[in-house]
Amino acid sequence: MKQQNIKHGFLYGLVFISLPMFIFLTNPNSLPLPLLILPFFLLFICLFMVIKISLLKLGVIRSTRKASIASGVAASLPVLLLIFQTVHQLSVIDVLVSVCLATLTTIYITKTDFIR
Repeated sequence: MKQQNIKHGFLYGLVFISLPMFIFLTNPNSLPLPLLILPFFLLFICLFMVIKISLLKLGVIRSTRKASIASGVAASLPVLLLIFQTVHQLSVIDVLVSVCLATLTTIYITKTDFIR
């Protein structure tokens, strides 16, 4: 168990360090297209881990499966809005719809009984 926690801690640290390093050490104008998606993916992973650990440690959600689904929905919201902003398609309506959908989905997931 302790060795698994060390592996998870190392993985979490690696992900949290790799995002700022990638952003500060690369020039987006010279990157190929597949690597332009990498910061969004790393941001999603960072937000997902922080939200999942917070939900489980605070006792808001006791099921790890529900916490994973709720944190996936909650982490996808800022990433989705950031993607909209980078392609200059972000509007107030997009923000409101995204926040409402993420909130309703998270509430639905926390209240459902069929996800154990």
